Amino acid sequence: MAIIGVLVGLLLPAVQQAREAARRSSCSNNLKQIGLALHGYNDANKELPLSSVELQDGLSWQVFILPFMEEDARFQRFDFNGNFRRDPPNKGLTATRPPNPLLCPSGTDILSNHSSELSDGYYTTHYLGSMGPTGQNVEAGTTYSEQSTSNGGFGRQGIFFWAKSRKFREVTDGLSNTIAIGENSWTARNGKSPQRRAWTRGGRAGYWMASCKNFQQPINSDYTAQFNDHSMGSDHPGGAQFGFVDGSVRLLVDTIEFGVYKATASMNGGETNVAE
Repeated sequence: MAIIGVLVGLLLPAVQQAREAARRSSCSNNLKQIGLALHGYNDANKELPLSSVELQDGLSWQVFILPFMEEDARFQRFDFNGNFRRDPPNKGLTATRPPNPLLCPSGTDILSNHSSELSDGYYTTHYLGSMGPTGQNVEAGTTYSEQSTSNGGFGRQGIFFWAKSRKFREVTDGLSNTIAIGENSWTARNGKSPQRRAWTRGGRAGYWMASCKNFQQPINSDYTAQFNDHSMGSDHPGGAQFGFVDGSVRLLVDTIEFGVYKATASMNGGETNVAE
C-alpha cells in the first residue's frame, strides 16, 4: 500500500499538469475563435464593433460578434435598443450560458458575482477587450491618452473605445504587435476578485466599462477599487493568454516588464518595446 501511495503521489502532479495544459490549449482556441469573429465582423462592417451600445447598460461587443461564432439565431433575439438586463428579451438571454468560447475552462466563476446581478443568475465572460494603456508611456516619456477619470477612466489608444469603432488602418503599431482581447478569469486575491459582470453588459458613458479594461495594472494584480482598471489575469499558472489584432494568441507571463505590457496594448503609441 505504501508503494502505491508513493506512485500515486508521483503521478498526480503529472496528471494535473497534463489537464492544465489541455485547459490552456482550449483557452487559446477560445481566443482564436473570438479573434476570427472580430475579423468576420470587420469584413462585414469595415470596422470593429463598439465596446458597448451607446445606452446606459447597453449591450457589449461580445453580443455583436455572435453571428460570426455560428450564433446568429441567438443574436437575432436581442433588443439592441434595450438595456442588457431590464428590457426583454435581453434579461433572459443574459441568464443563459454564453457560447463556450467566452468561458475559459480553467476559470472557476461562470456566473456574475456583482451585487446587482447575483440574484438574476447572469452568466459572465472570461475574456475582455482592451481599451489600451493609461498612465505613463515609459518609452516615449509621455502620457497615454484617456477620457474621463471616473472609475479609472477610458483608455483611448486600445482596440475598443467608448462610442467609436476602430478600423484596422488605425492600428499603426501593427496588428501582430497589438493586443485586442485578454483573459480576466482569475480568482480571489486578498479576499477579493474582479467584479464579474454579465457577458452581455457593455458600459455606461463617462462612468464605467464592463466589457473592456484599461491596461493600467500588471497581469494578475490584486483587486483595485477602480473598476475600469481591474487587471487582466487567469487561473493558468504563470500568466494569462491574450488575443492580438491579427488573430494570433500568446501567453504573457506575470513577470513581463510593465512598460512592455502597456506598449503591447497600445495600437498607435509608436513603441518598439512590445511583447514578442
